[in-house]
Amino acid sequence: MVSNAWAAVSLGTALPDPGGSASSPSPSPTGTPGGGNALVNGGFEQGTTGWTQSANDITNSNQQTPHGGSWYAWMMGYGSAATETLSQSNIAVPAGTPKLTFWLKVTTQETGTTPYDTLKVNVNGTTVATYSNANASAGYVQKTVNLSAYAGQTVSLQFAGQEDASLATTFLVDDVKIG
Repeated sequence: MVSNAWAAVSLGTALPDPGGSASSPSPSPTGTPGGGNALVNGGFEQGTTGWTQSANDITNSNQQTPHGGSWYAWMMGYGSAATETLSQSNIAVPAGTPKLTFWLKVTTQETGTTPYDTLKVNVNGTTVATYSNANASAGYVQKTVNLSAYAGQTVSLQFAGQEDASLATTFLVDDVKIG
């Protein structure tokens, strides 16, 4: 975490890790994702199983509330310049008119509608949706992204958070599904 690095060189105070617990529950067999979800562990209930993260984003910390279950992804919230990614590869997007759905809660110290802090949704490196501090909400809001351009393909999905040098914005992501 950035504040820990600055504190280590006596330039500030370390803040608690917004990702909370770094431990994961024991993985369960993954096999073929059930419930019509092309993602493995879309609700994060098996911790990091199926996901690659740049920080300890997947958590069961009680400092925030998940949309469902006990685990969720907590991205950003530092109040300083930072980036984080959470991704999954080798996703077989179904044919037809597939869509990505997920639940997002955005809290921020920013004011106004200028997008200072962002969460981008990337498929195969292309940004398909962007959310920001301007999307702040009191609770989780379901987001839907049309993936018809990727129907029948194997893709990579990435959530990429970026925060500017001041004022924290937190992006909580849960119950991610491609179907």
